[in-house]
Amino acid sequence: MNNCLVCNHSLKGRSDKKFCCNHCRSQYHNQKRHLLSAKVSRVNKVLLNNRKIILEYLEQNRQEVSRWELEQNGFDFRFFTNQFISELSNCYRFCYDVAYRVEKNDLIQLMMSNEFNKKFGLTT
Repeated sequence: MNNCLVCNHSLKGRSDKKFCCNHCRSQYHNQKRHLLSAKVSRVNKVLLNNRKIILEYLEQNRQEVSRWELEQNGFDFRFFTNQFISELSNCYRFCYDVAYRVEKNDLIQLMMSNEFNKKFGLTT
Protein backbone atom coordinates (compact mmCIF):
# COMPACT_ATOMS: atom_id res chain seq x y z
CA MET A 1 0.00 0.00 0.00
CA ASN A 2 1.26 3.54 -0.86
CA ASN A 3 1.42 6.68 1.25
CA CYS A 4 0.27 10.24 0.49
CA LEU A 5 3.05 12.31 -1.12
CA VAL A 6 2.30 15.25 1.23
CA CYS A 7 1.28 13.98 4.65
CA ASN A 8 2.49 10.36 4.39
CA HIS A 9 -0.89 8.88 5.49
CA SER A 10 -1.63 5.46 4.03
CA LEU A 11 -3.78 5.57 0.90
CA LYS A 12 -6.97 3.61 0.36
CA GLY A 13 -8.64 3.05 -2.97
CA ARG A 14 -7.08 2.94 -6.42
CA SER A 15 -3.57 1.52 -6.73
CA ASP A 16 -2.29 4.63 -8.60
CA LYS A 17 -3.61 7.09 -5.99
CA LYS A 18 -0.98 9.65 -4.82
CA PHE A 19 -2.86 11.84 -2.32
CA CYS A 20 -5.19 11.12 0.57
CA CYS A 21 -7.42 14.18 -0.04
CA ASN A 22 -7.97 17.25 -2.22
CA HIS A 23 -6.15 19.47 0.29
CA CYS A 24 -2.94 17.40 -0.01
CA ARG A 25 -3.25 17.27 -3.81
CA SER A 26 -3.63 21.07 -4.00
CA GLN A 27 -0.80 21.67 -1.55
CA TYR A 28 1.54 19.42 -3.57
CA HIS A 29 0.82 21.17 -6.88
CA ASN A 30 0.99 24.65 -5.32
CA GLN A 31 4.44 23.90 -3.87
CA LYS A 32 5.59 22.53 -7.23
CA ARG A 33 4.35 25.68 -9.03
CA HIS A 34 6.01 27.90 -6.41
CA LEU A 35 9.40 26.18 -6.90
CA LEU A 36 9.16 26.60 -10.66
CA SER A 37 8.14 30.23 -10.27
CA ALA A 38 11.13 30.86 -7.97
CA LYS A 39 13.54 29.37 -10.55
CA VAL A 40 12.03 31.45 -13.35
CA SER A 41 12.27 34.56 -11.16
CA ARG A 42 15.98 33.96 -10.49
CA VAL A 43 16.75 33.51 -14.19
CA ASN A 44 14.67 36.55 -15.13
CA LYS A 45 16.55 38.62 -12.53
CA VAL A 46 19.90 37.71 -14.15
CA LEU A 47 18.54 38.46 -17.65
CA LEU A 48 17.18 41.84 -16.57
CA ASN A 49 20.50 42.68 -14.92
CA ASN A 50 22.39 41.76 -18.13
CA ARG A 51 20.00 43.96 -20.14
CA LYS A 52 20.44 46.86 -17.69
CA ILE A 53 24.24 46.64 -17.94
CA ILE A 54 24.17 46.69 -21.76
CA LEU A 55 21.72 49.62 -21.77
CA GLU A 56 24.00 51.62 -19.46
CA TYR A 57 26.87 51.26 -21.95
CA LEU A 58 24.65 52.07 -24.93
CA GLU A 59 23.36 55.20 -23.17
CA GLN A 60 27.02 56.30 -22.90
CA ASN A 61 27.32 55.73 -26.70
CA ARG A 62 29.67 52.81 -26.14
CA GLN A 63 29.04 50.09 -28.71
CA GLU A 64 32.12 48.08 -27.72
CA VAL A 65 33.30 47.04 -24.30
CA SER A 66 35.69 44.41 -22.99
CA ARG A 67 34.40 41.11 -21.68
CA TRP A 68 36.28 41.76 -18.43
CA GLU A 69 34.53 45.12 -17.94
CA LEU A 70 31.09 43.56 -18.41
CA GLU A 71 31.88 40.76 -15.98
CA GLN A 72 33.17 43.27 -13.42
CA ASN A 73 29.79 44.98 -13.58
CA GLY A 74 27.95 41.71 -12.91
CA PHE A 75 27.15 40.57 -16.46
CA ASP A 76 26.57 36.80 -16.67
CA PHE A 77 27.34 35.41 -20.14
CA ARG A 78 25.58 32.11 -19.38
CA PHE A 79 22.14 33.72 -19.60
CA PHE A 80 20.49 35.12 -22.74
CA THR A 81 17.01 34.99 -24.24
CA ASN A 82 17.83 34.21 -27.87
CA GLN A 83 20.69 33.89 -30.30
CA PHE A 84 21.19 34.45 -34.01
CA ILE A 85 24.00 33.00 -36.12
CA SER A 86 24.72 35.17 -39.18
CA GLU A 87 25.78 33.88 -42.58
CA LEU A 88 29.35 34.77 -41.58
CA SER A 89 28.97 32.54 -38.47
CA ASN A 90 28.87 35.47 -36.08
CA CYS A 91 26.83 34.63 -32.99
CA TYR A 92 24.61 37.43 -31.69
CA ARG A 93 22.98 36.87 -28.31
CA PHE A 94 20.03 38.78 -26.91
CA CYS A 95 18.81 39.86 -23.50
CA TYR A 96 15.27 40.74 -24.46
CA ASP A 97 15.60 43.84 -26.72
CA VAL A 98 19.40 44.30 -26.61
CA ALA A 99 21.99 42.27 -28.47
CA TYR A 100 25.68 41.57 -28.11
CA ARG A 101 28.36 39.70 -30.01
CA VAL A 102 31.59 38.37 -28.55
CA GLU A 103 34.45 39.15 -30.90
CA LYS A 104 37.68 37.13 -31.09
CA ASN A 105 39.71 39.64 -29.07
CA ASP A 106 37.21 39.46 -26.14
CA LEU A 107 35.64 42.75 -27.13
CA ILE A 108 31.86 42.74 -26.95
CA GLN A 109 29.85 44.55 -29.61
CA LEU A 110 26.59 45.96 -28.18
CA MET A 111 23.42 47.06 -29.98
CA MET A 112 19.70 47.51 -29.62
CA SER A 113 17.59 44.89 -31.38
CA ASN A 114 16.18 47.49 -33.82
CA GLU A 115 19.76 48.23 -34.98
CA PHE A 116 20.34 44.49 -35.30
CA ASN A 117 17.16 44.11 -37.35
CA LYS A 118 18.25 46.91 -39.73
CA LYS A 119 21.72 45.37 -40.08
CA PHE A 120 20.27 42.02 -41.14
CA GLY A 121 17.14 43.27 -42.92
CA LEU A 122 14.80 41.62 -40.44
CA THR A 123 11.35 42.83 -39.55
CA THR A 124 9.91 42.89 -36.03
